[in-house]
Amino acid sequence: MIKFSIIMTAFNAEAFLREALTSVFDQSYTEFELLVVNDASNDGTQAILDGYSNENRLKVYVNKQNKGMATSRNFAMSKVSGQYVLFMDADDLLDNNLLHEANQIIESDRADLIIFDYERFSENKRQKIETGTTYEKMYTAVWNKVYEANLLTGIKFPEYSKLGEDLAVALITRYRAERVVHLSYVGYYYRQVIGSASHKQEIKAHIDAVAVIKNILEGYPTIASNAKCLLNQQLFIQAANIVKLSNTKKSLKGNSQYLVDVQNNLDKGVIQYGNGILKKLKNNLFWMLLKIHGYNLCQKYTKWLLK
Repeated sequence: MIKFSIIMTAFNAEAFLREALTSVFDQSYTEFELLVVNDASNDGTQAILDGYSNENRLKVYVNKQNKGMATSRNFAMSKVSGQYVLFMDADDLLDNNLLHEANQIIESDRADLIIFDYERFSENKRQKIETGTTYEKMYTAVWNKVYEANLLTGIKFPEYSKLGEDLAVALITRYRAERVVHLSYVGYYYRQVIGSASHKQEIKAHIDAVAVIKNILEGYPTIASNAKCLLNQQLFIQAANIVKLSNTKKSLKGNSQYLVDVQNNLDKGVIQYGNGILKKLKNNLFWMLLKIHGYNLCQKYTKWLLK
C-alpha cells in the first residue's frame, strides 16, 4: 500500500505548476502518489502535466467544466490509495524532506494527524509561521497537515463556498484525531499571489464562509470550547470583510441579516465562554452594525456594552 497520497488541484496554474511538481517529485521519501485535478484550465496547465507522462506516481484527472477547488478535492479524496493524505495548492511548494520527516513521526509516535510549520513568501518577503496542536495554533488551512486517511472518512469540503472550506476540514479532523503531533519544521511554502482564491474580495464568498462556520458550530456541538471561540473569531473576520466590501448603504442593508446573525452568535459565545477576545469582537461588530441599522439596533444591543 502507498504511504502518502498528495492531492493538488490546478486551474490555470502554468505560472508556478512546474515548480510545485518539482518540489513533490524531488522528495527524499519516494513512497507516494500525486493526484492532480486539472479543473478545466484553459492555459498551458495540461501540457505541463502531459510532460510528466512517464512519472508513474502521477495521476491526472481532468474536469471538462470548472467545478472549483472544493469539488475537485472531494473527487480526488475518493481516489486516494495512500495511508496518509496531504493537500497542496498548485502555486505552492513542499520542502524536499517533508514526507521523510512525516514518516519518522508516524513510525515513532503513531500519529493520525501531524501539524507542521510553514513559510509565507512573495517576491519581496518571507515569513516563517510556527504552529502547534491546539485549535488556536494549528492554523486553519489543510495544507500544513498530514492526515491518516481514515480521519477523512465521511468528510467533504463544502462545495457551496469559495472561502472557509479549509476551515471545515481542518477543524473536524482535529476534533476526530486521537494522536496529534506537532512537527517543528517548515514543511510547506505558501506563495502569496494577488488574485488567488484565498485573496478573493467578493461579498458572497464571505457570506458563504459565514454559513460554513455556522454549520460547523451546529453540526459539532461537543467540539472544544476553544475551537468554538476560534470559529466565533472567524465569524467576525468574515463579517468585517462584508462591511468593508459593502461600499454603499444599500449594499450594507442588503447583507445586514448575515451581520445580525453573526452578532447574535458572538453574543452566545460571550455568554457561554466569557472570552475577552470575543467580547471585543462583539462590540466592534456592534459599531459596524450601527452604520446599517442606526437607532433601532442601538436600542436592541445597548445592554451588551454595559456587560
